[in-house]
Amino acid sequence: MSIFFALGNWGARLAIGWVVLDKTDSVFLAAATFAVRQAPQLVAAPFGGAVADRFSSGRILQPYGIFRFIVLGLMALIAANDLEPLWAIYVLLIFAGIGGSFELPTMQRLITGSVPRKLRMNAVAVQSTGTRLWIRDRFARRPCDSCRLWIPVRRRRSVCNVCQPGD
Repeated sequence: MSIFFALGNWGARLAIGWVVLDKTDSVFLAAATFAVRQAPQLVAAPFGGAVADRFSSGRILQPYGIFRFIVLGLMALIAANDLEPLWAIYVLLIFAGIGGSFELPTMQRLITGSVPRKLRMNAVAVQSTGTRLWIRDRFARRPCDSCRLWIPVRRRRSVCNVCQPGD
């Protein structure tokens, strides 16, 4: 389940950055979307941890999923209709950052609750590393040396199947 949350988070971050870059042609403003989303977590993360400790994971993740759907849906409407107010995207990113402050501690609580006490820290580390490696392994690409088509990074050869069939 956490892999799907991670895919959604990184996909949304990348898409939002692209939308801002497309509208403004400013790399700084596109990069600022990442910072604006993370900044509210400095304040909201302690509250998210306290809520994760007091309530069941289902009571937190279900409303968070609905909240996230609404926030990302509004961002999609802004992008799809080519609306101009860039500030609205940044305001929605602040809300997304506040919501993310509740997701991470809840997911970590689910992980630590499923293993013996002695293995809890290892379980969190393995989940975090495993999610990132899975995403990188599935989506990391590099250009083929011959035709410049994008091929998986994990391939041993530096050319694609079009240029050199087999493998």
